[in-house]
Amino acid sequence: MFKPVLALAVSLAVLSPAYAARDIGEPERGLELRLSDVTLPDSTAGLVGFKQCETCAFESHSVTDSTRYLLNGRPILFRDFVKAAADLRAARDGGAKTLVGVYIDVASERVNRIALFWGAH
Repeated sequence: MFKPVLALAVSLAVLSPAYAARDIGEPERGLELRLSDVTLPDSTAGLVGFKQCETCAFESHSVTDSTRYLLNGRPILFRDFVKAAADLRAARDGGAKTLVGVYIDVASERVNRIALFWGAH
């Protein structure tokens, strides 16, 4: 008795339409760059500039008041982010060894967040 009921349940599950199917868009794209290759914004309404590769064109993207700043995964204020980036650039090879994650909103091309990663690689 159990086997026919189980077979029916499996058949119905396999043959039923998938109502949960939907397109999952890409809300943002992330880039990983060296700090030495990135021009960081000088204000919360500034621009982030970089080249994705040596032969790529230079591009810039706006930051806004809603852009978030992170240092090794922890949120920090913009002024503290700028100071940390300057300190890392000033350190010997700090700019080359520090990674910057730039996360850009696909629809607006504005920067959602910028993250500095150092000491973990």
